[in-house]
Amino acid sequence: MAEDKKKELIEKSAQEFQKLNEDNKMFILGYMLGIQQERQKTACRQPQTA
Repeated sequence: MAEDKKKELIEKSAQEFQKLNEDNKMFILGYMLGIQQERQKTACRQPQTA
């Protein structure tokens, strides 16, 4: 049941995204790329021990 709602939310979000103009799409994609890069940097760092 939760997977159905998740799938529905993703599909609705994708449809709304397609309605945006190109500038807004590029802004959102750039933001998402930046977040992904930050997460990768954080994941690669090893916690320092004292």
